[in-house]
Amino acid sequence: MIINEECYEGCKQSLSKWESEYAEFMKAKGLNLDSLPEGERNGSFEHEIRLLQEDISYYEAVTSGKIKLPDLNQFKVFGESIILERLAKGLTYSDVASNCQLTENDPLPRRQLRDVEIIGCEIFDYRPATFYLMLSIANTIKEASSKETLLRALELPSARGQLEADLVTWRDGCLKRKTSFKLDWQNHGDSMQNWCNELEAKLAIYNQKLESRAPLESSNFADFSEALVMWRLGKKWSYKQLAEQVGIEWIELWHHEKNSYYGATFGAMLRIAEVVEHGVHVPSDTSFETDN
Repeated sequence: MIINEECYEGCKQSLSKWESEYAEFMKAKGLNLDSLPEGERNGSFEHEIRLLQEDISYYEAVTSGKIKLPDLNQFKVFGESIILERLAKGLTYSDVASNCQLTENDPLPRRQLRDVEIIGCEIFDYRPATFYLMLSIANTIKEASSKETLLRALELPSARGQLEADLVTWRDGCLKRKTSFKLDWQNHGDSMQNWCNELEAKLAIYNQKLESRAPLESSNFADFSEALVMWRLGKKWSYKQLAEQVGIEWIELWHHEKNSYYGATFGAMLRIAEVVEHGVHVPSDTSFETDN
């Protein structure tokens, strides 16, 4: 997807170059493109030209308002949807962690996900998790086969003890790394019991929603990143305008879009969604507007 005006201009230049080179190629072969059957045309030229044309047309449709912007509310429940699907399939934290391996840059070694990382995500409805981590966990749960009965692991004494041990490990690791979890933990009185109670209460509520949940298979998580770009383009936000209201640097916002939001936290994406929907701004014809 073309994410800004600069990329759009670059794609138009590339398209012009491909079309010119294709015309020269056909002329050198003594062929007329208009009279040549489609099946006999050069595949590589046709393929690249078609992709560029599609990207350019889509960008123009979004920025001109011809395409209806997606409903962002469907993406705001992703965190809850992941938790509900895990419970519905009777999957423990260990089940998910043992089958979910992480790597953002192949061919780097894959990192094994830990149980306590998933607990940390669920306590905050996945807001601290990166979009990449959410996608990885969601895909792991999607691929897991359902069990015959719902596993209510937290109702078992042994599971409660393991949960408390996992929370201690998770808390200590977060405090050592001085992550954003430190403040959240302190706000709850730095109590392991508080965290266990909160998580159990949250999961009890989710258990009541299981029958009415939408299957995770029906949600395309990757569409959230494209939807945010579409909204910025459709409302003619520059990177600087949007970044200022979100409270981040424009280069960070550009980096998120360039990398399909993989490195952004789900919480940050929700904040961006809120701003593009309800923020007040003056439409801009320039993508960046970084000059003061």
